[in-house]
Amino acid sequence: MDIHTVSPKKRPRRTLNRLAAAFLALGIGGLAQAVFNRGSVWDGALLYLVAIVIFTLAIGLDRRKSSFLPPCRGLFAPLGLSDGWRLPAGVWILAASVATSFGGWLFFDDADTLPFAWWLYALSLFLFVAGTLLLTRGQGDKGTRGQGDKGARRQGDKGILRKKFSPSPPLPLSLSPLPLVSLSLIILLALLLRLWNLGDLPFGVWYDEAEAGLQARRWLADAAYKPAFYAPINISGLLIFLYSLGLRFISDSVLGLRLVSAFFGVGGALAAYLFGRELEMAGGQVGRWESGKVGKWASEQGSKGDKESEKSTPAHPLTRSPAHLHLFPLTLAFFVAVMRWDINFSRIAMTGVDTPFFEFLTLFFLTRLLRRGKLRDAAFAGLTLGFGLSFYTAFRLFVLALGIFALLGVII
Repeated sequence: MDIHTVSPKKRPRRTLNRLAAAFLALGIGGLAQAVFNRGSVWDGALLYLVAIVIFTLAIGLDRRKSSFLPPCRGLFAPLGLSDGWRLPAGVWILAASVATSFGGWLFFDDADTLPFAWWLYALSLFLFVAGTLLLTRGQGDKGTRGQGDKGARRQGDKGILRKKFSPSPPLPLSLSPLPLVSLSLIILLALLLRLWNLGDLPFGVWYDEAEAGLQARRWLADAAYKPAFYAPINISGLLIFLYSLGLRFISDSVLGLRLVSAFFGVGGALAAYLFGRELEMAGGQVGRWESGKVGKWASEQGSKGDKESEKSTPAHPLTRSPAHLHLFPLTLAFFVAVMRWDINFSRIAMTGVDTPFFEFLTLFFLTRLLRRGKLRDAAFAGLTLGFGLSFYTAFRLFVLALGIFALLGVII
């Protein structure tokens, strides 16, 4: 029997129904945002709740089928939660985070309460991170994920199949001397290209730089002036806050403003390396899963066929040599470090260079989520995505690209 002649099973109609339900949830979410913009807070919150419930049911997956997903489908598998006192504590802290965030959103509408709104916003972020870390299952916690051979023996034949199709153990994270030195040289090159004579090149002060500097000085001088958004130059209050830190602690000049952009540029090169390495590691696990898929067919033909299939199936190239894990990410980080566009916007106090920084971080955490299935990776991906939206309006196109990619992942 030839393995390549087996015709794939037809996708059930239920997939199309779930896809339609997901689109319905997105439509209700858009309606909820429109209701929010008209000032109907509780009606919008109710519609958002309905949209979240429908969307969760639409993309949710039966736990009995989740163990048969390859690592690239880990996004749709249930995320394991911690046990014991950490579970209720994490839930209550997350609830407090949501309540604090909602309260801060209400106070942002009044100019007199903007400083208090910013404190609530910062507190909600802290509570969100703390609650997520408490809820995230650690490596030593018990659960269906990562049970290995012991869990497979407890669950019998079904456990054996779970073992074949569950994600592989993480590849080694330690850096050998050569990749570490290479990454350090790339970061030093990025720093040199962005910091050399930064206060004088480019010459003068651009209009947006001057306006941003004036707003940052006013942020420092006036305790009541804490805008959430400054429309004349299209920058958020978060960026004005960072500019104010540069003026206060580094230099009360254009250099203090431009250093914020420079650090975003250098951080973008480092984030590119992290994403590239995580992508390579995920690629290696997909290769091992593909080998396991062939082994599953052979196991149906007998133990002898199983061994022959595993021997005849070539290993994924990324699983043979860990050195391959560094070539692509180092190349990606190098190109970001020397890219003319990135260097240009890293040397002026304008928004834009923060976009690749948050994009690469979002992709890094999403790839870790697909590979490991950890709740904290999902939370940090959401945080970096939200920060990206808060800094630059064109970041919305990246969200659209992510949505299209996720939609293709559901359909294909």
